[in-house]
Amino acid sequence: EIKEFSWEYIPTHCIISAAEWSQSVGTPLAKGKAVKDKNNKDSSYFYVDFEDKKTRVITLDSYDYIVEENERGYARYSAETWDRLSDEQMKWFAETALDPNKDGWNYIIASHNHLTDSGIVKTFGNSETVCAILEAFNNKTAFESDEYGIKVDFTNNTSKAILSIFGHTHRDFYTHDKRTGMLFLGSGNAKPMVYECSNSVY
Repeated sequence: EIKEFSWEYIPTHCIISAAEWSQSVGTPLAKGKAVKDKNNKDSSYFYVDFEDKKTRVITLDSYDYIVEENERGYARYSAETWDRLSDEQMKWFAETALDPNKDGWNYIIASHNHLTDSGIVKTFGNSETVCAILEAFNNKTAFESDEYGIKVDFTNNTSKAILSIFGHTHRDFYTHDKRTGMLFLGSGNAKPMVYECSNSVY
């Protein structure tokens, strides 16, 4: 029996499954408009389109870990997907969510952790690949990755990824990323009058 906290194992009853999260949080928040991975009906990553605004909000799960049960009833965080996007999610993001066939749309990315190193909040494990995909999307170039089995061509793209919203840290700040041309907005101050966290601009 494991009595001490461990990043390797955690009791299964302490974990909210993807299906539970989808039914209790994701689906109600998206009001039935969430488009998920067609290969994973309970995917914790999805997008929602606002047709009248020509805007797509893509929600990424930067803790898309694999849950494995063992004989003791504990779940194991898989090294492949703890604090990172799973291979399947990365492929979905590049090949499905970032649709270059939309005419003049704006794309907003939402995630728990920051995509670039701001010096204030840490990135997730494979955020560098996400940024490389966004760079290709905004610069109308192709992107290919043998590691994730991705091959996309954004050369005819007329849309733009304009904003990344994230949390993780309890302070508000924003940065402009020259590589992707995007604004990155840290919005961790849900109750600024309670926490009295300072605002930072870089």
